[in-house]
Amino acid sequence: MQVALDEIGRLTPSPLYLPAGHDRRLQTLMQVLAENPAETRRLDELARRCGASPRTMERLFRAETGMSFQQWRTRLRLLEAINRLGEGESSAAVAYSLGYRSSAFVATFRRHFGKPPQSFIRESDTHER
Repeated sequence: MQVALDEIGRLTPSPLYLPAGHDRRLQTLMQVLAENPAETRRLDELARRCGASPRTMERLFRAETGMSFQQWRTRLRLLEAINRLGEGESSAAVAYSLGYRSSAFVATFRRHFGKPPQSFIRESDTHER
C-alpha cells in the first residue's frame, strides 16, 4: 500500500489538467477568467474585484493549485485553444481571440505541449479514431 501511495505522490499532473481552488475569492477570480479566457486585466485589478489583495490571490493560487496566477491563466487559455482548434478554428483566429499574437501563441503552445497547435490537434484526432 505504501509503495502505491509513494508512486501516486510522484505523478505529475497532465498538461491538460486545470486545478481548481477552494477559497471563495479564488473561485470567483477563476470564474471570471473561465467566462472570458481572453481577459487582459492584471492580477491587481482582478483581485480587487474578488475582495482580496494581489499578494493574497497569488498566495492562494500557489497554495491551492500549485501554480502562479500567470501559469494558471496561461493553461486556461491553452485549454480553451484546444477546444476551439478541435472545433476547426484556425490557429490565427484562436490566438487573436485569446489575446495572443499568432507567433506568441504558437511559441506558448509549443512550450507547454511540446508541439505546435495544429500538430497537437492532428495527433489528438488520430488517437481518437
